Amino acid sequence: MTRSSLTIRLVAVSAVAPLVVAGIGIALMLDWLPQVTGPIVVHWGVSGHSVGPADAYPILIAAIVVPLVVVLTAILVGSVRAGSPSVQQKFIAVIPLWLSVFLTGSSAALLFLQRGSHLVDNPAPELLVAFGAGIVIAFGGWFLLPPAATQSPNRMPVKARTVAAGERVAWLGRTSASLATVIPVVALAALLLAAAIVVTFFVSTTGLLLLVPAIILGLSSTILEWHVSIDERGLVARGLLGLPRYRVPLDDVANTAVVDINPLADFGGWGLRFGLGKRVGIVLRTGRALEVLRKSAGSLVITMPDATAAAEVLAGLAAR
Repeated sequence: MTRSSLTIRLVAVSAVAPLVVAGIGIALMLDWLPQVTGPIVVHWGVSGHSVGPADAYPILIAAIVVPLVVVLTAILVGSVRAGSPSVQQKFIAVIPLWLSVFLTGSSAALLFLQRGSHLVDNPAPELLVAFGAGIVIAFGGWFLLPPAATQSPNRMPVKARTVAAGERVAWLGRTSASLATVIPVVALAALLLAAAIVVTFFVSTTGLLLLVPAIILGLSSTILEWHVSIDERGLVARGLLGLPRYRVPLDDVANTAVVDINPLADFGGWGLRFGLGKRVGIVLRTGRALEVLRKSAGSLVITMPDATAAAEVLAGLAAR
């Protein structure tokens, strides 16, 4: 399948269908607003519920679902290449569809039930039905997409560096996120912040929700730079603050190679990722990466500009 035709199919599922669902839901809710005679319940909690304006529901859908669909689709389209989509790409494509059906459907149902002076004391039935409907429709979107293909990485074998007996060899390197990686992270963080502001204004009685984007952005920043060391003990990769940390002893190294990585297609995103076949990825950019196949199980993939030099040193030490 050509890149353009695959892009059209992915956009239809990840953007067009969710936006149509959201648009229909917003139109219905706006049509029902004149039938609401007073404030309605907009937030439920263990300590009771709180009321708010009836137009909170369509505003929340417009402020949360629509921008999130656009951002996720833009990130997805940037990963498309000719051929069949990966499992990760298909999964990301149906997330906006499920989210739109779930949030729009539950919001529309709760607003419909609260026309007149009726208040909903327990939203669980509506939420469960909308959640299930979202899953069913997302499965439909999954099967409308082309069959997923197992991505075969472009693996390039390396020539092991000759390491004499008694020779001490070490390799130190640093890999950090490229601008193309930082932009989606910042965009999603900004979107979460905007959504938190809207939800706090209309629904929440406290501002604690505003801490969520800050916490997510703070945790993300710690895995957007890694320090890698290779010596007679093996390979050690540490996050910016020393954690997380991954270690591959020399006696666990089965093979080393250099691979070309497409973050979204191969791992479903950026950062510390876990792929199929017990494959762990420290994925900070598109392009060359060091791949360490382990004797125990799975592999470790680290994207870095000087992946070839690291692979040669590690292969030489493991061979000795």
